[in-house]
Amino acid sequence: MDNHITGILLALAGLTGVIYACISFLKNREKTSNIKLILYSGVIGAVIFMIGLGLVIFTTDEEIIFTPYGQLKQKQITDPLI
Repeated sequence: MDNHITGILLALAGLTGVIYACISFLKNREKTSNIKLILYSGVIGAVIFMIGLGLVIFTTDEEIIFTPYGQLKQKQITDPLI
């Protein structure tokens, strides 16, 4: 479950970077002084967004099962959509 939360946070951070790059590009169309900032924030934001989506999509959930003797077993939950 921790990987899903981390993935969601990374995806939101990446999306924020991409949106910031888009807004900066639309505000400063005439000026070329912020091209590096727009490019860096857009590319880094897109990479972080893809990493976050990868964590959310490709991690599997594990369920902890308590046995009568107090031992822990981990059962992998399979996703029916895959």
